[in-house]
Amino acid sequence: MYGGWWVWHWPWSRREPDFPHLEAFLDVEITRSVDPRRDAVLALSASAIALAAPAAILLALLARQPLAGMVLFLVAAAFALARILRFQATRTEEERSLSRARRDARAMLLQLYAWKQHGRLKRMLGAGVGELLDQGGRYWMECRAALGSDVWNSAGAGAPWAGVRERAVKAMDAAMARLLVLAGSANCAESDFLSPGYDSCHKMVEEMRRMAREARRLTDKLVVRTASEFADSPVSELQEALGEMRRLEAAEDELDQLDNLD
Repeated sequence: MYGGWWVWHWPWSRREPDFPHLEAFLDVEITRSVDPRRDAVLALSASAIALAAPAAILLALLARQPLAGMVLFLVAAAFALARILRFQATRTEEERSLSRARRDARAMLLQLYAWKQHGRLKRMLGAGVGELLDQGGRYWMECRAALGSDVWNSAGAGAPWAGVRERAVKAMDAAMARLLVLAGSANCAESDFLSPGYDSCHKMVEEMRRMAREARRLTDKLVVRTASEFADSPVSELQEALGEMRRLEAAEDELDQLDNLD
């Protein structure tokens, strides 16, 4: 029995994935927070209250200063509330939209991941919907790989590109989340994935393909530009040094000629 008894009982344990890009996307996305910035703010606020509460109890019981303990706890609670309100006030509409899209897609994401774990993605999704989601996963992975390149953080990329990259990453996250919602909606539950009910899914995948292609093109362009800048810098320095040497040599020759005339 090659490969062990578990392979015979569970043939999907060493199978080739039916939708490799979709499965790669699921492996990455399942561990990501729906809203990392919100989670960080809530964690900080909860930590402040969690630290202040026992300190307030100790002040009240051991130091017999209940008023000081109450003040400490109220200050911590006010700090936590201020952080949450500030987060809500500074949140952009783009961030709110992305958070809503990823939250709406979370149930579908968990369902797909469970099917993946049991090797049932193709059977539950069908070849048509599975292929659409696999294409979306492919373009999502390609776009993130391109925009995550070190060249975007280098001097060649420049500050303006940082905001463009961040917006592109968020837009791709939102597009993939909406694709999951569309694929799991009633409009995309028909037997024929080429039917009009899937038009929104096909349009979303096409837009993701265009975004991934642009991300790769711009990344390649930035790589060439950065390499050119790094290559030109030593050349210009060599040329300047060579010119200075020749100027010095010419000055020395003129002094020698003057000495000979004298």
